[in-house]
Amino acid sequence: MFYGINDAANFDRFTGALATIRSLFGNVYASDELIAIRRNLGFLADARLTRAVEAGLSPISDTYLRNQAESKMWRLHTLTWAADSAVKQEGDFVECGVFDGFSAAVICEYVNFRQQNKTFYLYDTFAGLPPQYGTEEELAKNQFFDRHPHVHQQCLARFNAYTNVRVVKGVVPDVLSEIAPRSVAFLHLDLNCAAAERATLAFFLERIVSGGIVVLDDYGRAVFRKQKDAADEVANSYGESILELPTGQGLLVKSPA
Repeated sequence: MFYGINDAANFDRFTGALATIRSLFGNVYASDELIAIRRNLGFLADARLTRAVEAGLSPISDTYLRNQAESKMWRLHTLTWAADSAVKQEGDFVECGVFDGFSAAVICEYVNFRQQNKTFYLYDTFAGLPPQYGTEEELAKNQFFDRHPHVHQQCLARFNAYTNVRVVKGVVPDVLSEIAPRSVAFLHLDLNCAAAERATLAFFLERIVSGGIVVLDDYGRAVFRKQKDAADEVANSYGESILELPTGQGLLVKSPA
């Protein structure tokens, strides 16, 4: 699934161009605004990842949301790789920007989080961007919660059987002063808001353990360039750097103290 192609004529042009690319190169990955040519794509044959994604998809009945979630296999591969690496470290897991809990559910299934001696903290307003942090442009781009008002209840239902997952409703980063782990092995940021992500990354970087992993969902996406600049500013101030991935994500591995 590709985003931003909103009319039939342009979609037909795109699919025609994609068919031409495939006729030239054969092995082409095309999903989630990413076209990759002649890659191994080993993650598509990862049965463990497939099972985790299927488990995460199972509560989603909305066709658009299912298609959107299914399109993110490469991003989910990045997330589960990072979580699987971080689960070996001391420290808890954190996701800021949760929506209905799909990505966190995939992570939990992939690393068998029920059996881990860790807590997964999931933070979201579950009502969209707070106006005190979002710019007019960011607020205009983020209308997901208006169309899906029940995601908080859906997220709670997803993790009802987990004793070590905490769903925290509140404005990030403000709510972090009330409840946040002291030691973090894995952080996933998906706030769609530069000011909120800057403050959140600054809050957690001191708490992330050596070898801990940060995944920034929108770091490499041009429409969220302000988030990249904000994240770079914070990371550089701590002597860290962020790797831009072709998925649009950013990856930071905390340096040894």
